[in-house]
Parts: sequence; C-alpha cells; structure tokens
Amino acid sequence: MAAGSSSSATSSRRRRCMITGPRVDVSTEHSDFFVRNLVAILAEARIGLAVKQPLALTYGDFGNVA
Repeated sequence: MAAGSSSSATSSRRRRCMITGPRVDVSTEHSDFFVRNLVAILAEARIGLAVKQPLALTYGDFGNVA
C-alpha cells in the first residue's frame, strides 16, 4: 500500500486475534530510579488481524480530512 493511502474492512469480514496475553513489567532498577523513587513500566501485547475475505478490504487515497 502506498504512503498516504488507507484501507478499511467491515467488522464481519475481519477478526482481531490476541497472540499473547498482555504483559506488564515494572522495574526500579534503571539508572538511579530507586534513589529518586521512580518506576519504569513496560506494557505490551502481540495482536494480529485475520482477514477472512481479502476482497472486503477497500483501498484508496481518502485525502486529508480536516
């Protein structure tokens, strides 16, 4: 797909899949975070998009919508 263009699909033709559950890591061991009473938080999840019928996708340049 070219830069600046968009695509969409109806919800009945696609399905979002959670590949792994959400993961949250919390740490005070970065640099001087423990001394300054700071916490580093990393949150991530791997999510996929399954398209059941590829022809249901609409491609095009929808322009800049203000």
